[in-house]
Amino acid sequence: MDHPFTGTVETVEFQGDERQARGRNSWFRPHRACVQRFGAGRTIAVSVESARPYRDMPPIYLRIGLDDARTLHEAIGRQIGALDPTATG
Repeated sequence: MDHPFTGTVETVEFQGDERQARGRNSWFRPHRACVQRFGAGRTIAVSVESARPYRDMPPIYLRIGLDDARTLHEAIGRQIGALDPTATG
């Protein structure tokens, strides 16, 4: 996906066999996720992309406020900690 503010985008490439996501029409194997911040609105956007054609329109796009992003981050951290008690948060 072409991001106009590439300095604010952090990309995570997915590798594992267990990766899966649900899009508009069906399940797919996510290729990468891009996390972007928008300073003026203090919001965070996350897009999950497949490796298939037309990935410039990600099937999953989530834009949330800073407080909601922080809450989501904390929830994910707790779930990782429950699965791997040796993980540092």
